[in-house]
Amino acid sequence: VAEWLRSGLQSRVRQFDPDRGLHLLLKYGRTRRIIMSVEENKRVVHEFFNAVSNDNFEVALSVLDVDIVWTIIGDTPVSKTFRGLKDVEENLLKEIFRCTKREVGINLEVVETISEGDKVVARVQGTVEAKYGPYNNTYCHVFKVRDGKIIEDIEYLDTALIQKTWYGRTLN
Repeated sequence: VAEWLRSGLQSRVRQFDPDRGLHLLLKYGRTRRIIMSVEENKRVVHEFFNAVSNDNFEVALSVLDVDIVWTIIGDTPVSKTFRGLKDVEENLLKEIFRCTKREVGINLEVVETISEGDKVVARVQGTVEAKYGPYNNTYCHVFKVRDGKIIEDIEYLDTALIQKTWYGRTLN
């Protein structure tokens, strides 16, 4: 690698960041990215949840890719696919802030993570006071991480609890 760096060829590589994954120039001008370690991908996911729990949404949003695709399963007003960071901020976060008492504090505890390749599955326990009572939910997030950013999240959770505590609706 040191010889490659001295050769000046690194200027032909799109990105070189040894802390977030290394791009190498191979024969015939092709590039190959060495995939971030599963531990680094887990670190990104933990950083996201820690930031939310500390009410630091600037940091939380900084680990989300600008083109993130975030899907919340189920049949609630927030159960849909949000496309792009702007959509997440303007629609998902806005609704979360409207329906919960964020000033009381949001606590998201990562109970377990399982990672393979660019995928991280996180089992999370969350607590926050919502408009219609305590919102204590258990989540399973399936993340895809690339270059230190979360590019996809599929979120599984108790949707009946959202209906009850966010919107005051009960199942018949």
